[in-house]
Amino acid sequence: MSESTEEAVASWWQWFTTIQPLIHSLDSTDDPLWDEVVERLKTIHDSLWFEISNENDHGTREFVFTAEGDIDAFPFADHLISTAPTLAGWKFASLKPAMGFEFQTCYEGIDFDPREMWFLPLENDSAPDSLGIQVGVKGYDSKHEREMQNAVMVILDTAIGERSTALDIDHIGVGMLPNDPDGEGYIHLPELPDYIAFWKRHHPNRSA
Repeated sequence: MSESTEEAVASWWQWFTTIQPLIHSLDSTDDPLWDEVVERLKTIHDSLWFEISNENDHGTREFVFTAEGDIDAFPFADHLISTAPTLAGWKFASLKPAMGFEFQTCYEGIDFDPREMWFLPLENDSAPDSLGIQVGVKGYDSKHEREMQNAVMVILDTAIGERSTALDIDHIGVGMLPNDPDGEGYIHLPELPDYIAFWKRHHPNRSA
């Protein structure tokens, strides 16, 4: 990390430590403090954002530094964690962690259930160590292609983690789920982590 980045990180943690009781009570993205947190993170790297969990039974909230899939920003998120102070009531994480597939989500008014999705592994003869997948979505509508694509990216970040989505998968397509996905070579989406592990074992020259 450059000296200017080190200074920005140190300044961030100094400010966070001072203001953290107010951040601990954040409950809406409409709060001006939310925007200030984002603005200060962007002095470290322009792709950095954050997510914050609800308070657990022990009064602890998790603060996640996310890079929104920008691989170049991953080292900055990791560095923030490596320099994080120990603060009561806080747990810090670098990039969105893998949460599994037991959830449903609504993206721009469209409901999605990852447990009803399947994926088709894609081959690329010109890049045999490149992993691509086509995600089949029940009720896919090409009129909402952008929303469908973005929703699938959010789902994968949540299910298998931001780091794996960005580093393990080189191409992600989205389309209609076939009537017989199993018969057409599709694999149930919750099996994706096992497939990634299988694929990496068989592609030792893979460079993420």
